[in-house]
Amino acid sequence: LRKQIIPENVTFRPGKVFSVRDMNRTQTYLSRLGIFNAIDIEAVRDTTASVPTLDVYIGCTFDTPWQANFEVNVTSKSNSYLGPGASVGVTNRNLWGGGEQLNIQLRGTYEWETGKSKNRSVFNSYELGISTSLAFPRMIAPGFIRRRNRNLNWTRLQLDADLLNRP
Repeated sequence: LRKQIIPENVTFRPGKVFSVRDMNRTQTYLSRLGIFNAIDIEAVRDTTASVPTLDVYIGCTFDTPWQANFEVNVTSKSNSYLGPGASVGVTNRNLWGGGEQLNIQLRGTYEWETGKSKNRSVFNSYELGISTSLAFPRMIAPGFIRRRNRNLNWTRLQLDADLLNRP
C-alpha cells in the first residue's frame, strides 16, 4: 500500500474525543477500498498514564488481489434464435497500491435460427466483445472539493468494444 492510503481513511485523531461515529466512518472508508478481507477496530483504555486515554488499534487483513470469473449461459429468443454464450474476466483489486481496480472481461455468444420456417437464414449470429474498466477509490476532481469528501467516491473509466453479426 502507499503510505497515505491508511491515514486518509482513518477519522481518528490524537487528542480528539472518541466517538462511535468516527469508528463507523473509519470502518466504512477502509472497507470501501475493496482490498481488505477483514477490518478489526479495537478501543483499549490506557490507565497507566496520568490522564486516562483511549487507544484505538486497527487491524486489517488483505484480501486476495486477483479475482477471476467464468460464466456460461444459453439464450433462447422469441425470434427462434438459440445459442451458447461465455464470458471470462479478471480483476486486480490493488493495481498501484491505492485500491485501484482493473477489470478486463471477454465475452462471446453464438446463435443459430431454429424452427421450421421457409424464410430461415443460412447465416448465424455471433457477438464478440471486450470490456475494460479502471476504478479509483477517490474522486478525480478539481482542488475545490474538500479532501474528506473524496474518500467515499469512485471514479470509473470504462472502454468497451463489440463485434456483432446479426443476419
